[in-house]
Amino acid sequence: MPKFIILSNWEGKKGAESEPEVIESVGRDVKKRIEENGGTVVMQYSLEGKYDFLSFVEAPSFVSVTQALMPLNTDNNLKTLTMPATDLENLQ
Repeated sequence: MPKFIILSNWEGKKGAESEPEVIESVGRDVKKRIEENGGTVVMQYSLEGKYDFLSFVEAPSFVSVTQALMPLNTDNNLKTLTMPATDLENLQ
């Protein structure tokens, strides 16, 4: 199944992205939506720096990931950047 990296920023109350309940809520929401669209969340991390969260997912397609994240982008103050990921071994 194709792999994707999702970098996310939570654009709600400043500083709230470091609060455990916000981190857990964002993680749950992303996981739920990805699974509803046929994918699996492999790993999730809270980040320091330009992005607040990183999710590594496997999903049927880029379209399915986009469909999963669209409601989160509009309803939950979550802005995302999704990139396809390829195993280095598969590049040869």
